[in-house]
Amino acid sequence: MNTRINVLFFMDGIGNAGGIQEMALKWIENFNPQKVRVDILSYDTGKKDNYPERVKKFGCEVYIVPTYTRRTTFFKSLHDTEMFFKENKGKYDIIHAHASAKAFFVLWYAKKYGINVRILHSHSSRTISEKVIQRLAANCLKIPASLLTTDKFACSPEAGKYLFGRFAVKTGRVKIIHNAIDIEKFKYDKEERDEIREKLNISNKFVVGHVGRFMEPKNHDFLIDVFENIYKKEKNAVLVCVGSGELEETIKKKCIDLRIDDRVMFLGFRSDVNKIMQAFDLLIMPSLFEGLPVTGVEAQALGVPALFADTITKDAAILPQSSYLSLKQSPEEWADKALEYKTMQKEENPSKYIVQKGYDLKLETKKLEEYYFMSCEKKND
Repeated sequence: MNTRINVLFFMDGIGNAGGIQEMALKWIENFNPQKVRVDILSYDTGKKDNYPERVKKFGCEVYIVPTYTRRTTFFKSLHDTEMFFKENKGKYDIIHAHASAKAFFVLWYAKKYGINVRILHSHSSRTISEKVIQRLAANCLKIPASLLTTDKFACSPEAGKYLFGRFAVKTGRVKIIHNAIDIEKFKYDKEERDEIREKLNISNKFVVGHVGRFMEPKNHDFLIDVFENIYKKEKNAVLVCVGSGELEETIKKKCIDLRIDDRVMFLGFRSDVNKIMQAFDLLIMPSLFEGLPVTGVEAQALGVPALFADTITKDAAILPQSSYLSLKQSPEEWADKALEYKTMQKEENPSKYIVQKGYDLKLETKKLEEYYFMSCEKKND
């Protein structure tokens, strides 16, 4: 077998600064380039950002084909996808698909044109699309997509159950690959915390934070209701929201209607999230569904406890101080729980919990490398 493995990452879109894309970039950054080389194949979502330039710095080629989820591009998508695999036959040892059921046609052609190791990686515990037809298609394609794989990955047991079923997870057929982080980048720094809080003019505030795209699954609507109740009881509280998305203006309007717009800060998309989260006293994540939120791991690595919705995997609570509440509980109950953190002692050595629970990026990337080689060796025997 070759001493270097060629891997094709597939994603159903790269122009949206999402968690899956960022996690893929972290792996690419940390792979040993002498052992693993990665290219990316993505559907064209119509959204553009600098992601292709960022991954190309690490020697990646980026290929874009039309998405099959639009009626106008369905047949062109199938044609261009097949042509890609036909023209690149023999180039890739592994396809690692980060798109759940949307990877069906990609996996089909990958198998047809001789890629022997086909990994399907579940990153969510539910279908994300808001369109009924797309949700139905995704649910119908889950089993066929799974049958085309040789290896099944998930970021959490819940994400594994969603795509591959409870039996597959229970019997160990699904490998859990943690959404790990660079511990060196996410270390508590009091000076940096004080500097960021001063810069944002929140030095003496109780700072509640949230990081995530403004889209339905993140449940910003409920988050604002919770913060309204926090503010009623603690006038020194502020909410810092990091992220952008289609619902951002709607949420801003809600804050104005509730007359808390002067207490909520919208910072947009930030490349310095590791610094911004230093300023938080508490991270709140009331997601309707989630695989395993990387931002939750990152915040806890900085010593920031998290209050999660119980829709999020139990693996997300890394620090002893982090906890869960049900979305069936009222925003007032969430606010009461959040305010308990106002006087809670900060964790002195959060990094030890990150390592213990398998979220050290360097260690997890090395495991992934080893798994790639092991899978290729099995297929070549």
